[in-house]
Amino acid sequence: MENLVTKKKEYLLSIPDIVDVIEASDTVAVWFIKSKKDKPEYQLENYVCFHKDCKYGVYLDGKKFYFVSILRPKKFLGIESALSIQVVSEILTDDLEDSHLEKGSITGATLLRRDTDSEKNFFEAITSYDDVAAADQALDLQNKIKEETERKTKEAERAAVEETERKAQEDAERKAREEAIRIAKEEAERKALEDAERKAKEAERIADEEMERKKKLWAAKKAEEEALRKAQEEAERKAQEDAEKKAQEEAERKAREAEIRAKEKAEKLQFLINKYGEDVVKALNSKKVALGMPISMVEEIKGQGYDRKRNISKQGETIKEKYGKHYKILASGKKSSAASYEMEIEYERDESGNSWLVSSLKDL
Repeated sequence: MENLVTKKKEYLLSIPDIVDVIEASDTVAVWFIKSKKDKPEYQLENYVCFHKDCKYGVYLDGKKFYFVSILRPKKFLGIESALSIQVVSEILTDDLEDSHLEKGSITGATLLRRDTDSEKNFFEAITSYDDVAAADQALDLQNKIKEETERKTKEAERAAVEETERKAQEDAERKAREEAIRIAKEEAERKALEDAERKAKEAERIADEEMERKKKLWAAKKAEEEALRKAQEEAERKAQEDAEKKAQEEAERKAREAEIRAKEKAEKLQFLINKYGEDVVKALNSKKVALGMPISMVEEIKGQGYDRKRNISKQGETIKEKYGKHYKILASGKKSSAASYEMEIEYERDESGNSWLVSSLKDL
């Protein structure tokens, strides 16, 4: 089908005074661009050719060719008219008996136009396609009959040669098969005898090897059991010794660690007593806040402080922080949005100025 479409295109482009779409686009491209219509006849890329005066053209839609009459845009009083295209008739159809319909449509569409002899020749060539196609088909049929006759003659000659060669090949293959069967039979008998003798010797050798293997396996098994017993006894002995050694080492390590911890705790306790006093240390051990206690101990007991406020006076600098932040449940059952605290503590700097010590405290 694609070859037929190509053949029709070639026929159109062979008509005198016909230009292809590329050559005609120098004149008509601007008409089509300005038209802005989406019908197939208004798409320049669909066109195959135009008559040289661009009053008539042929476009391809799918695999069908259509003859169109074109009224080009004209200006009147400064206003340009739109491009107008009339689809006159489908042409170059595969029906070789419809040329009279094409002639009638084209004659009716061009009746009121002043067509040149060249344009009239164009119309005649288009509507004469059926005669050209019929002549081509007749020639194709003649060539096909000739080719078919030649093909059958060659096939008959080739078949005769192939049949002769086939019979010769079959005869040669038959003789070759008979000779191969004879040789194979003799070879099979010889191999069968050799194979029987070999199998007998092989069976005797395997029996001897199996007996020897079983003897070696029994001896190896006894040796393995003895070695396993000795290894297990040795492993148990070493495991016992290692366990006793590790237990002793672990006990000594724990004793040393306990002694070190006790010493460090005693040293730390004495350091805190020397620095802050015995009452402060006793309060820390009881998880209570006491006067003179540093802020680090308070945070260890109460956690993080909130709402820090600083006060500077002639007596010195002090800070206040609140602890035990929580939200009360109101009578309505909802949680209060305002935070409450359990205790407020005031601090003052120690003599070195490096630590904050509790100077007063009150429950909230």
